[in-house]
Amino acid sequence: MVVRDAGLDTEALIDALAAEGLSVRSTHFGRIEDLRTDNTTNQNTDQLGYTDAPVELHTDQPFIDAPPRYPLLHAMRAATTSGENLIADAAAAWAWLRAVDRPSYERLTTTPVVFHRRQQRFESRVEAPLFRLDAEGALAQVRHSDFTFAPHRRPFDEMEAFYRAYQRFQRIVHDPAHHLRFLLGPGDFVLDDNHRMLHARTSFAGPRWVRGVYFDPP
Repeated sequence: MVVRDAGLDTEALIDALAAEGLSVRSTHFGRIEDLRTDNTTNQNTDQLGYTDAPVELHTDQPFIDAPPRYPLLHAMRAATTSGENLIADAAAAWAWLRAVDRPSYERLTTTPVVFHRRQQRFESRVEAPLFRLDAEGALAQVRHSDFTFAPHRRPFDEMEAFYRAYQRFQRIVHDPAHHLRFLLGPGDFVLDDNHRMLHARTSFAGPRWVRGVYFDPP
């Protein structure tokens, strides 16, 4: 969900979402992240989001046991050039694989991989498949982040089939035809489902400032 011209008061947005039943979820960055290259307010800023580099498609916090459900990005200040956001529907890609490529679907829902984040004052590691199903076999959660993959610790004879499945999934979600691409201006925000969607941003130049808040359902 992309909303335009909502104002610059992040606390007011938090209150509005709380009125809809969502609760703020603090992480190792703090309660609200100030995603800007000159950040001096947050904890653990030694990671990619606080630079002007591109960030590839991913889900947030796949390296913790229970990743937050809904990330909010609230734009305070636009970049001088670029800094676009992208969203891709990983759940739709999973459903397509289930329908047309059952071996790839089975691999990605059963093969555990290790997600590992190590920073100066934080470290966390989780082993889980890219797709977690619920008791009825429906998709419950996507975990995906190339830049927090740890080395795979699977038998060698399993890896060719896993990489075949993974590359097919990657081709789907990295196809620009499957992206929602947009630029956030001051006062705009986007709220998406971290258990279903992948998000990314392009590189940028200038004083881009976006505030990030995580929410969980009741």
